[in-house]
Amino acid sequence: MKELKAVKGISYSRAQIYRLMKAGKFPHSIAIGENRIEFLEPEIDRWIMVKKLERDANLRATGR
Repeated sequence: MKELKAVKGISYSRAQIYRLMKAGKFPHSIAIGENRIEFLEPEIDRWIMVKKLERDANLRATGR
């Protein structure tokens, strides 16, 4: 999960990311080893873009 913060600026805790994945609100990881997971960069980029669009829509709706 350190890589998500380092590369994409996502500072959620490991527990928060797992809660979001379980709720279908964050891209699911891919197991690449017994104790290793990875995330697909295009899926993370798409998630970030959706969050940006949601933020922008909220700002427009509230007139900020």
